[in-house]
Amino acid sequence: MGVFQDSEDKKVVMAYIAVCILWGSTYLAIKIGVSAFPPMLFAGIRFLVAGTIMLIYAKIKGHRSPNTFKEVRNISIVGMFLLLGGNGIIVWVEQWMHSGFASLIVATVPLFMAIIDLAINGSKSINAKGWIGLLIGFGGVAVLVLSNTGTGAIDIKGAVLVLIAAFSWALGSVYSKGINPVSSTITQIGIQMVSGG
Repeated sequence: MGVFQDSEDKKVVMAYIAVCILWGSTYLAIKIGVSAFPPMLFAGIRFLVAGTIMLIYAKIKGHRSPNTFKEVRNISIVGMFLLLGGNGIIVWVEQWMHSGFASLIVATVPLFMAIIDLAINGSKSINAKGWIGLLIGFGGVAVLVLSNTGTGAIDIKGAVLVLIAAFSWALGSVYSKGINPVSSTITQIGIQMVSGG
């Protein structure tokens, strides 16, 4: 009998591997990018180009576009929180902060999302076990980061800025759940990237 029971198992494993490689290398790629370009120029060009390609692809494939200015505005606000606030600050901070520490601190996003959702929407979607898991995860990140503060590899200013970036990403994620756009996901991603860029 093979390792995978069916094609769905294989898809799950391949998706996990892709996330580990692509997501895990993001912060290293940012570190390399800011060594060659000014940080905001690097991030801006990256998202403008990617967003334009996404919108052209969506148009060619006939994906649904927003039908009101309000929808474009709301999708753009999400892009501003996620890409300008969340990613933009991280790109700027990685001029001096180690990419590994930045990626560790960004792991606080789920905790921020839960807190914001609770504060704004009064959401009860996370039970006691969920909160315990989030707090343990946050504690683990804190231990990993604080155990290296004496090495000179991280500084308080950088850590605070990355926490602000994580909060911005979480705020955009929670906000996006309430806008109910009619456009396709690909079109929304393109608009978010262009607005963030």
